Amino acid sequence: MLSDADGEIYEKYADELIRFASGLVGPDDASDVLSGAVLRAFTSPSWPAVTNHRAYLYRGVLNEARMWRRTNQRRLARDDGQRPTDEWWDPEVRPDVRQAVAELDVRSRAVLFLSYWGDLPAEEIAQLLDISVSTVRRDAARAHRRLRRKFHD
Repeated sequence: MLSDADGEIYEKYADELIRFASGLVGPDDASDVLSGAVLRAFTSPSWPAVTNHRAYLYRGVLNEARMWRRTNQRRLARDDGQRPTDEWWDPEVRPDVRQAVAELDVRSRAVLFLSYWGDLPAEEIAQLLDISVSTVRRDAARAHRRLRRKFHD
């Protein structure tokens, strides 16, 4: 059973978490990813001992997005390789850029989303995703190199 405190925690972070989930999986599936992550977090035996609820929930959304992506890839393989629509992107974003970013792994997209759209420093991204600052910087640099190669070759 959820407590009133859990409801307050959810209300406090829901808007930023749904934006984060949308950046990872698109708006059509973001609410499912968020609800799965929140449910797992709130029912986890370790939840009462969590001191940084925001970071714990961000990591939960990231993990849920990874599971969603694996499930989606298996479904697509079963459906004879049909591709999902990517209509969740801003229509002003070029389709080739949209495709290039979609080809990045989920954590790299998370790092890019949090740094560009969330305007967060590497230290805060590292804390939210429970990875080192050097991993954040490495993932961002690799993603940038990959995108540069794609568009400058």
